[in-house]
Amino acid sequence: MKTFTGSLDSPLTVVRRLLEQHKLDICLFYSDACDSRWSRWLFGISPILYHYVFVTPDSDGLVEIDYLAHADQATSAGSVILVSGENRFGEELYQHFGHLSRIGLVGLAPYNHVRFFPAHALIDVNQQLSPYLAMKAAHQVSAIAQAAQLCRDVAHSLSHEFFVGQTERQAARAITRKLLEVGERLSFSVSLGAGDKIRETTVCIPTDYVIAEHDPVVLDCGVVCGGWYTDITRMWFANSDPKRDSYRRLCQAHYRVIDELRAGIRLGEIAQRYTAYLDQTFADYRFFPADLGHSIGFGLHEEPVFVTPDNQEYVLQSNQVITLEPEIAVDGWRYRVEDMVLIKETGAVVLTNPEQGSDHTTEAQRSR
Repeated sequence: MKTFTGSLDSPLTVVRRLLEQHKLDICLFYSDACDSRWSRWLFGISPILYHYVFVTPDSDGLVEIDYLAHADQATSAGSVILVSGENRFGEELYQHFGHLSRIGLVGLAPYNHVRFFPAHALIDVNQQLSPYLAMKAAHQVSAIAQAAQLCRDVAHSLSHEFFVGQTERQAARAITRKLLEVGERLSFSVSLGAGDKIRETTVCIPTDYVIAEHDPVVLDCGVVCGGWYTDITRMWFANSDPKRDSYRRLCQAHYRVIDELRAGIRLGEIAQRYTAYLDQTFADYRFFPADLGHSIGFGLHEEPVFVTPDNQEYVLQSNQVITLEPEIAVDGWRYRVEDMVLIKETGAVVLTNPEQGSDHTTEAQRSR
């Protein structure tokens, strides 16, 4: 079971402890323009194309293509090793570090970069370090909260009327444009579905189906703002649609669970709390806890992704940002809501908080 309890140590201290524990000569962290979580975790920087952060017991720095090197990276990292170009990256990486016998590798390094190293010299330590991404510093939490609010504002600018008459694909394109007005890229392709397909799933590839007045609509979207990932799910219904009440009651149970969260609670307890409130709310329903949420921030899906049998005992940490996305089936329809939540010592804060008076707002929230 994963019982990781976190660490307040600096990232470099964490990595050097790992070097000692696993008798490694060096750790190489691969980052690229689409996934820069490791260089941002260590030094707060991102590559234009790709680069490696290296950490040894007594030094650290970057391996960067010379004509793509950021002017400010030399002050962010310990030292910068410049490589002449993309075609020689793997060869020059080996020239610098090929004499080392035990090399920890983190991130999804391309084969062409590491093909010169003997396989026995490369040790994958992603699993050992991934849990540390969940621990966010105060300034990182602040930046994630700002990004989450931008994503929320886009989702909450929509209404059921916005979708009616458009195809799913047209609506998804319009939402994509809105998201890219506030961020640099999407966290993932917009998931949007309407009508009878929501009887089977809430994760949908947009099609040319024309959304009708009576159709329910589900949207799952996210945008990367300042390098920070966001994720939100919302549903919309016609005012006269009785399914709207089932969704409202799911949201009430959802925010009641969040009201009870704090650092120190096990992941397994979260699913139990949802079940308790849903049992009070629905006479007959199905709950799908296997995809209940994940940590988020540096990347979209950070450890832990929950709830699975091997992480029931994982303990929530203060300053951890997670998503919670309960999904249920009631009377032949699927319902899902998703929010980004900041865990604190004494409670939890919904970073994608609903607007007052919306279907997503509970009475408890209205009275705050």
